[in-house]
Amino acid sequence: MPNLLWFEWEKCPDGYFLDELKREHVEFISQNTKRHTAYKTEPTKQAPSWLADMYDYVGFPYPEIKFGLYIVPKSNRVLRFNPLEEAPAAFMEYGEVTNSVGSALSFVSKYGRPEIIHNGLYDLPPTALPLNEVQHIATPMAKAIETWNRAKKNENYREFDNLRFLEDYNNPDHSSFNPRFAHFYGEVSIRLRPNGGRSPFFAISPNNLTAAMWVQFAQAVSSNTQLRRCAICPNWFSYGTGTGRRTTADYCSARCRKAAYQERLKVQQQK
Repeated sequence: MPNLLWFEWEKCPDGYFLDELKREHVEFISQNTKRHTAYKTEPTKQAPSWLADMYDYVGFPYPEIKFGLYIVPKSNRVLRFNPLEEAPAAFMEYGEVTNSVGSALSFVSKYGRPEIIHNGLYDLPPTALPLNEVQHIATPMAKAIETWNRAKKNENYREFDNLRFLEDYNNPDHSSFNPRFAHFYGEVSIRLRPNGGRSPFFAISPNNLTAAMWVQFAQAVSSNTQLRRCAICPNWFSYGTGTGRRTTADYCSARCRKAAYQERLKVQQQK
């Protein structure tokens, strides 16, 4: 099945790290009004610098303060890129975000923030994101992959009938792994090939990374793609007929194949 995704996203090219937002990092300021007591917040002197940056650039982006672990960009630099160009099965890594803190940090560092609704502010620096929110957004994908594996084993895809991925996905009757809290909007268009080819192609353009993961997942399910994790790196890759890789392939790229060879050579030399 041809890849119909046309998608660009943004991330911090210097990577991300984990940090904890604590109660002593935020000061609550009450303001009495006629009807109720309103609260605004400000960073304290003990607050990490990234919290002050969030206030300075976009204000605090959450309706309630969420204390706990955050995934934080290491700098204010922004890289605009196509995260799926060499990752036809990134959705598998997305589904693993719920497994551990390390999996979530690795995914964001590699692909960027999995937004629910993208704010379109490409010129602003990446901001910190609560770890539990990242894992919460990815939970439906983990369940979807589990359902897919069960469907392949039983050869019964009834649960996937009439699933929709590029519209508001609010109907709980569609699926047991329905991501009800997200909006997966996108557009379809005809685009010119970026490599200079003359013929245009049909493209699906999700408006955020979460939507792109679901479109990629839908393509894999509908084309009965066979996937395997690379023996060297965390990447998943497709194999079998039409993929250019044999069913016995162990590596996602020539680079990883070379790295495996160098490792075997090193072991032989040590012996």
